[in-house]
Amino acid sequence: MPHARATKALRTFRPGLRFALHWLAVRDGGNGSAVARAKPLGAAGDQARESLIVKLLPATPEGRAKLTREFARQSVASAAMNGTDLRVPRPMWLGDTLAAAIYEDAGGKTLSQLWAGLATPADGAPLLHAAGRWLRAYHTLSARAAPFSPAPHLNWLLKGVAAHRAGQRTIPEFTRLEAQIPALHALAKASHGQPNTRAITHRDFHLRNLIQRRSGQTFGFDFENDAEDEALRDSAFLLNDALIHWPGPCPDPADFAPAMAGFHAGYGAPAAAPAVCAFFQKFAALNAWAKLGTQPASGPARRRRLACLIALAETGQALLHP
Repeated sequence: MPHARATKALRTFRPGLRFALHWLAVRDGGNGSAVARAKPLGAAGDQARESLIVKLLPATPEGRAKLTREFARQSVASAAMNGTDLRVPRPMWLGDTLAAAIYEDAGGKTLSQLWAGLATPADGAPLLHAAGRWLRAYHTLSARAAPFSPAPHLNWLLKGVAAHRAGQRTIPEFTRLEAQIPALHALAKASHGQPNTRAITHRDFHLRNLIQRRSGQTFGFDFENDAEDEALRDSAFLLNDALIHWPGPCPDPADFAPAMAGFHAGYGAPAAAPAVCAFFQKFAALNAWAKLGTQPASGPARRRRLACLIALAETGQALLHP
């Protein structure tokens, strides 16, 4: 169970101390991944104020390897970014056999929590500005210029379309998605060879993986990816996530222009030419739309996500380029 593994990790890291655990996430009944906040009991001085994050992955060769990669990548990013208000929680201890890692607790609130309390989409501009600044700093650690090739992305989507036609998977509202493919081909042709940036991407860059303190410090975390990709992928993931998780009714993408402006002001020069941004935005929306057919059950949240992705794919609102 996760409690026993987390307790053993903490006793190894801080011998002689006991900790109270508050579980933030537990998957698969504790046999999968889990995350807890740990605070010492009966300690004095600095140790009494210390708060730690314990992360567990499945204690399998795959789980251990994944956590080791994350710990290494987070160590690099933390060392490079922790001198500013754009931060990465400091990795503190890795237990390979336990598939457990201990990190600095960033505290604060996730941008997802802050986003849920906004009154209008325009109010989200400061939060997305902070997200854009953090993402630019992270991409800068490994960014390189490379001409854009739409083929891998286009082929990935077309494989999913072919699987639906063969009855091997189900894509919701397939006729509407299929109607967007000719336009995506045209955008692919226009974007081929255009200026583009590749970098080691976060690859799970959503509002829940950013934390902001009252001081204004912004922390990014959850570094499971260590592979290079299109830098635009992180931007598209975040902006789509922001639109889909707006707390009110699913808005028209055009209503998000002020919030998107905040992101672009924070990120700076776009990660690719306008033609690449146009292709990748439509691809990202269509790809996420196609993946909804692989997710279990339907419900209000899934229907809302589908409606927002259809709007993003069909309206052509320029989210990835100011």
